[in-house]
Amino acid sequence: MDIALNHQITVGGALLHEVTAVQVVHDWQKLTSTATIEAPLAGAYRVGRVDELFPVGAPVRIRLGYDQVLATEFLGYVLSASPGEVIRISCENEAFQLKRTALTGAAPLGPIGDLVRRVIPSTIPIAPSPQLVIKPWRYPRSTPAEILLRACGQGGLYPFFRLRGPVGDEFERLYLGRPYADPDRRTIKLNLQLDVPEVNIEFRLAADNPIRLTAINLLRSGEVKKITIGDSAGVERTRHFYDLSDASLAREARAALSQMRYDGFVGTLTCYGLPYIQQGDIVDLTDELDPQRSGAYYVDAVRVEFGDGGYRRHIKLGPKADVADTEL
Repeated sequence: MDIALNHQITVGGALLHEVTAVQVVHDWQKLTSTATIEAPLAGAYRVGRVDELFPVGAPVRIRLGYDQVLATEFLGYVLSASPGEVIRISCENEAFQLKRTALTGAAPLGPIGDLVRRVIPSTIPIAPSPQLVIKPWRYPRSTPAEILLRACGQGGLYPFFRLRGPVGDEFERLYLGRPYADPDRRTIKLNLQLDVPEVNIEFRLAADNPIRLTAINLLRSGEVKKITIGDSAGVERTRHFYDLSDASLAREARAALSQMRYDGFVGTLTCYGLPYIQQGDIVDLTDELDPQRSGAYYVDAVRVEFGDGGYRRHIKLGPKADVADTEL
């Protein structure tokens, strides 16, 4: 049975009826998600200049799928549009809005959430912030994105966006930290033999992955406490925590080390375009050839490709996840 590829892509008020290629990249370790749309330089697109047809800042929505079952892959804005043999439209997600203005001011001593709500436009939904107290500093002529990245850098946090909301009415929400504690994440089951046409992963043993972890505890008073655990000759890793007791810091550090050091897969999977999977979700993998290698993993990054080669989703695996605690 043939399966039809479908797309619904709007740029400004224009619906793109024909595209030759689409790529979307999401990574929770980066504030900015990107999309690239390529469309044939023909028909109505020859009427005017490309940069006038697709002006910088025009809103973009990309929905892709099979047999009219579509998933929203990207929401954002036009960054640039250039003609050639095809029209190439480069886009950024909601982070685009955080780079358009410059602010001058001072960040006072206080919770990071207070600063974020002050510099981030009120139109952007913000998830609850970690209990990080930031040190004061001045920011002369800095964009909200620069201020956000500097504030998060004080506590080892990553600012990133995830798509939320009902199908067809999605929006981007700003998160600070790591996606592994996000209650909105989903668990998607994948069979490595049936659902994954291309596998670029390898199975590693915890014994082959020595790690030396430094856990940094940032207290409300401004005091900083550190403990180091793990393998003395291991790869150096750092994890930040906020206002914990000594006993809680030791417990959380052991849990973090266990999450980093495990028997399991590392690498990337290439799946079909659907089911929809985004960074921060969990994939529960089944290996029928070797059931002992089945397991659940967080998704650290996703690259979506759509065009003549089909509709594919490339998934970068993160650490192992406990499905029992995360099933919806």
